[in-house]
Amino acid sequence: MDGTTQLVANDEMAADIGGYYWRAPQELLGLRVYSYGQPMEFHTSWVVRRGDTAGRPIKGPDVILEGDGLRLGYGHNMHDDTEAHISALLTEKNWYRMSTKVNRIARRRREKYDRGPVSRRQLMRVLGNMTRLLVRAKYHSDQIEGGLHDFVLKIASESSISSERTTSVEQCDCPPGYAGLSCELCDFGYRRLNGTLFRGECVPCDCHGHAADCDPYTGQCSECLHNTVGDNCELCAPGYYGDALRGTADACQPCACPTEAGEGGLTASCLPEPGGEDYVCTACPPGHEGKHCERCGAGHYGSPLTPGGSCRPCDCSGMADLSDPEACDPVTGECLLCQGHTAGWHCEVCQDGFYADADTGLCRPCECGMFGSTSPICDQETGQCSCKELFVGTKCDRCQNRGGNIEADCLECYCDLAGSLGPLCDPDSGQCQCRAGVTGVNCTECLPEHYGFGQDQGCVGCRCNKLGSTDSTCDIITGACTCKPGVVGQQCDRCQEGYFGLESGAGCRPCDCDPEGSSPAVCDPVTGRCRCKPGVGGERCTSCLPGYFQLAAGGCQECLPCSQPGHLCDPVTGQCVCPPNTVGASCERCTLGHWGWNNVNGCQKCDCDRLGSQSSECDVTTGQCRCFDGFGGQRCDRCRAGYFDFPRCQACRCDPDGAECEPDGSCGCDQTGQCRCKKNTLGEKCDRCLEGTFGMSADNPDGCTACFCFTRSGQCSQGEFVWVPLTVIKTKRTVVLAYNETGDSFYTLPVVPWNTQEICYIHLSLPDSRAVTLTDDQTRLNVTNSLRVLPGYSGDVTVGLKYPSDAPIYWQLPPEFLGDKVRSYNGHLRFRSRSFGGSRPFPASILSSYPLVQLQGNTRLVLEHYPPTTSPDGFYQVKLHENFWRVKGDRRALVTREMLMVALQNTQHVLIRATDYIDATRAELSEVSWDIAEPTYGHAGSTALGIERCACPRGYNGSSCQDPSIGFYRSFTPGYSNSEIIIDLVGESVPCQCNGRSQVCDPDTGHCQNCTDNTSGQHCDVCARGYYGNPSEGPCLPCLCPTAQLSNAETCFSNYQGGFRCQCDPGYAGERCDQCAFGYYGSALEPGIGCSACACDPVGSIGNTCDAVTGQCPCRTGVVGRDCARCAPRHIVTERGCEACQDGCVELLFESLDSLSAMASAVNLTGAGGAPWRRYYRFSNTTETVREEVQRYQESQLTLRAMYETLELDKYATTILIQAEDQLNALSPKMDDVRQFRNEIEEIYQEVKNTQFQAEDTVAKLRNYAIGETSSAGVQDALIEAEALLARMQAVRLEPARAAAEAELLSASTLLSRLKDMLSSSPDRLNDTRERLERLSERLDEMTRLVADGVRQPIAELGRLLPALQERLTELRDDQQAVKDLGNMCDGTLTNTSSLLAETRLLYDAAKGDLVDLRDRQLEVERAEERLRRRTDSFSELSEDYRIRYVLPAQVHAATLTAQAERLEG
Repeated sequence: MDGTTQLVANDEMAADIGGYYWRAPQELLGLRVYSYGQPMEFHTSWVVRRGDTAGRPIKGPDVILEGDGLRLGYGHNMHDDTEAHISALLTEKNWYRMSTKVNRIARRRREKYDRGPVSRRQLMRVLGNMTRLLVRAKYHSDQIEGGLHDFVLKIASESSISSERTTSVEQCDCPPGYAGLSCELCDFGYRRLNGTLFRGECVPCDCHGHAADCDPYTGQCSECLHNTVGDNCELCAPGYYGDALRGTADACQPCACPTEAGEGGLTASCLPEPGGEDYVCTACPPGHEGKHCERCGAGHYGSPLTPGGSCRPCDCSGMADLSDPEACDPVTGECLLCQGHTAGWHCEVCQDGFYADADTGLCRPCECGMFGSTSPICDQETGQCSCKELFVGTKCDRCQNRGGNIEADCLECYCDLAGSLGPLCDPDSGQCQCRAGVTGVNCTECLPEHYGFGQDQGCVGCRCNKLGSTDSTCDIITGACTCKPGVVGQQCDRCQEGYFGLESGAGCRPCDCDPEGSSPAVCDPVTGRCRCKPGVGGERCTSCLPGYFQLAAGGCQECLPCSQPGHLCDPVTGQCVCPPNTVGASCERCTLGHWGWNNVNGCQKCDCDRLGSQSSECDVTTGQCRCFDGFGGQRCDRCRAGYFDFPRCQACRCDPDGAECEPDGSCGCDQTGQCRCKKNTLGEKCDRCLEGTFGMSADNPDGCTACFCFTRSGQCSQGEFVWVPLTVIKTKRTVVLAYNETGDSFYTLPVVPWNTQEICYIHLSLPDSRAVTLTDDQTRLNVTNSLRVLPGYSGDVTVGLKYPSDAPIYWQLPPEFLGDKVRSYNGHLRFRSRSFGGSRPFPASILSSYPLVQLQGNTRLVLEHYPPTTSPDGFYQVKLHENFWRVKGDRRALVTREMLMVALQNTQHVLIRATDYIDATRAELSEVSWDIAEPTYGHAGSTALGIERCACPRGYNGSSCQDPSIGFYRSFTPGYSNSEIIIDLVGESVPCQCNGRSQVCDPDTGHCQNCTDNTSGQHCDVCARGYYGNPSEGPCLPCLCPTAQLSNAETCFSNYQGGFRCQCDPGYAGERCDQCAFGYYGSALEPGIGCSACACDPVGSIGNTCDAVTGQCPCRTGVVGRDCARCAPRHIVTERGCEACQDGCVELLFESLDSLSAMASAVNLTGAGGAPWRRYYRFSNTTETVREEVQRYQESQLTLRAMYETLELDKYATTILIQAEDQLNALSPKMDDVRQFRNEIEEIYQEVKNTQFQAEDTVAKLRNYAIGETSSAGVQDALIEAEALLARMQAVRLEPARAAAEAELLSASTLLSRLKDMLSSSPDRLNDTRERLERLSERLDEMTRLVADGVRQPIAELGRLLPALQERLTELRDDQQAVKDLGNMCDGTLTNTSSLLAETRLLYDAAKGDLVDLRDRQLEVERAEERLRRRTDSFSELSEDYRIRYVLPAQVHAATLTAQAERLEG
């Protein structure tokens, strides 16, 4: 280095070392070790003040060098002249060390700042990093000016062209990481640790071989080379891909999108794929697509892989959808999918059969007439078709002449002059213009229901009367219609003489008037009422009117006045008699077997059917006969509802699930026994589902549910499933709404539009005592489908509000309730949601737009449930059936089964309304369960009706064919999310695309699983990790990295030469991963050893490398250990690392310790007593025990303090108190229910006892009835009465009358003779009477036997029921006692309320079950009593019949005989 510029200095300049010096510029400083041994030469001059002065030359260092904390000086001479040439040789000779603490050296003696000679090491240290070079500028005390000329500093250089050679500059053999002639530089990729040169270290830069150096302090790489970026050059630069960590110059290759930059490349923006061996272009220009932008996208064409090539837009004249990838050829640009009926390379012409409209330019169809044109193709400009002969018009659709009928080649018109209005016809169809009522192409006939062709006015309509004619046609000439029986007239519009009833539609019926009572024998043609003679009445004039009698040819005669009460004139005799079928002094009641008393018409006959009724008697008011079971009607002359086949009247036995039944539960059938089936049921009893339906249920209005099967199948059956409740939320969740009211009154935000800025914070308490608090800028709750949703799925939530909420808040169910829930269809969602502390409920108009439950599935389907009423206790049971859901946004829009099933197939959200009050302060959610149908094996529960088991086609699986089967995956059509076809949201099942290497893939993504042949990838189309090759060209071969038995590589990749390249695991390097990488040690070829990271302690080591075999890191002074992580003995840790303990006191202590140790070693302890180890061990053990107890005590204190701080016991106690109060409040109504239930049980028990007494009394009566001891046994009484009469006859004494008889003996002798003659003429009359009495006795005996037989079976049945009833009564008493005990326990204590309520609920349910069983038993007893009553009634009727038919005549006959006997005796 040299300089020729002259520099001038003066006294006004100052320096911090006194006098003034020239300071070398920055380019002369820094590393100057290559100047060692070279002269530093310069020429200087100065000017001394003129005149007589006392000034003199002064001494001082001519040159001063500073660096690495040292200051060196050269020379200390006086110069008498005004200029000097100084040459300072840069060797340790002639240089001396200067004190760095003495700055002002002017006029100081040398010994004040000279610290002795300089060593070569000290000089090299300064030259290694020279920070300042000063050249003396002042040489005289009276110097007023100085100059510096021609400063030269020589530097040794291997590339110098100078012939001068240096002999003082060394050339060292540097260790790894060092460079330069004196090893003063760090080699490429190394850094000077902390910038220290002397005794400093060159440590590797962590730049992966892509940077020359790095920051000596931070290690941040300088300029990254080889197309890399990052603090450690660890990434490929934008536009490049690869693995920069490999550390080679070609690790990052330029991305070709599709060609490399500089070769017509279009973009250099790409991202590497995992592994770095491939890339994806991220900024393909318009029209390009593909991973490498290597092909033209939809609507573009070209050859992007050709240098200079690109993709250009296809020119289809706007007549093609260029978003369709098949719209044009991707290479030639030819348009392939022209729209608007266009064609041509650019869709510039119309297709054949179309022409260009001159006004719109669009292609219109030619529409050439199929009968008049020779071809369907027209002129593409004018649209003119090619016409046949006789056809004209642009479309050849008109006839040229007056002819018509295009279909007949334009033949001439032949219009009938009588039927048409003229000779012309329609030019298209040939249809003539017909007169009214005339039809036919040539107008040659009348229209249907018309007649009279040839008239001037055309044909006339028949106008046949619909009631009187058989049809609407008539005679085509006369117009006469065809009449029904008894109907006359041309239009059949009146009845024949003596007929009536045209309005019935069945023709007219004969009047059938009584010729004697009517005059004449005709009737009203409408009502059929006959015209009666005087005093005659009735529809047919067959009887006399009231007050008239004796029908004759002249009518009826008028009766004489009748004065007897209730009597009328007899219509036959004219006498005063009772009305028909009445008796009594005033004719006030009906005779037996009659009903419906009327003071004029009398009574009607019961006319009870002898097969269907229990007796001939009926209700005297209604006329209703007493029917046997299964019979009905007033006369018991038909089967009642639920029975068929009169007179057998068998029970229909319709399946109530599949038949249409009445509200009372009765299900009817026709007389063949066929029940009325619901829409989807069949069979005589409606007990089977139609083909394509399943799951018969009484709740289903159609009986069976149509198979849905996601439209994949039409065959299904009721699945063998039972309902199993899903209960994920097992504990109660609570949200506390804390209001921050700043005003005097509450202010409620407007309901709409929705504003959620009132929420200022949310504090979520999680189950593990963690908390999440939203910041001030997070002012919104989660919003799902316009509903505010509380965060999280568990734990309690505290929401801070500035104002009361203007809309309800919602809970969200956890993920366990989401996903595929198809097998929950027709089940129930149950929960209890309550809010507290509010006084202002949301108006009905608000809640009408906020559902109780919202369910979202498959993104598009949002369904809502609105309860009919609000539950007072907050418990709801929502049925998952389409009839109970509505579409969001339109409550009138019904939900179809398809919509609900598709939503359940992919359930994404289930939200439950949490608050019903505007100012609610707390809300709870509990008892949440969701029905899921599970297979019957292993589960108990009710049958899951409505869950179908479909016969799925190939490729589908699931109970409803909702899922792809094994070997298939779900595929969606383009734009499926916006499709109007709802089932498109579920997708279709297509086979897995695995290139024959797997039969299984992910059912949702289609990614293949379990690939064979050592392949992997989404379609088993690439070699698996650890293998290489191309599966489409050959087998995948194992990576030998380094051997087949030992793999040190993640995988390997094929190269262009047909081989493979290993991608080594971390810590391994080499072409076959057979070496340990830089920073690792061990053996890459020995199994079980491998390569381990050096992991050198960054503080204790001088580098991050270690011995490749042992792993020993290079430790700093005073540091030991393989990883240099600990200080050596007698070293301490300081800020500068491990330093030896060199303090005077410490050194003395160490010396004393060494001396004591030596003295102890020299002592001969032979024969000396042993050390007190036992006592020491005892103290040691005691100390250790105490230490452990103290440690446990301290840990307990810390634990208690942490529990106190984290558990928030006050809050926890408050919560427990609130829960206890809630339990108490909830228990109070339950206690009332328990007491009420206990009273009900006692009442039922009393009723059962009464029923038991009644049953026992009934049985006793029936037994007495069987042996004839009751007053109701009328037959036995009649027999006893008859015997008493006989006894009376035998007990009569005739002696008192004998005297009177003898007085009249003479007068009676003739009478006696006549009596004897009479008795002799009929000797068998007394015998006949006796025989009749004997037969009566036999019939009475038979009746008694029938009664006994008929009663025995009901008695036995009742006897069989009574023990079971007694057992149930005993159980009921036990349950009643348990309920009483439970009530006493509830009254006595309220502790453990949860278990008490559970026990009460169980007992309550059991008691309810017992009550149901008891009522069933009671019903059985009532049915038994009913059967006994019917038997009793039947026998009563039987006894009455016997009494009338046998006993009464016997009594009368006996009385007659008694009277005759008395007369005889008299």
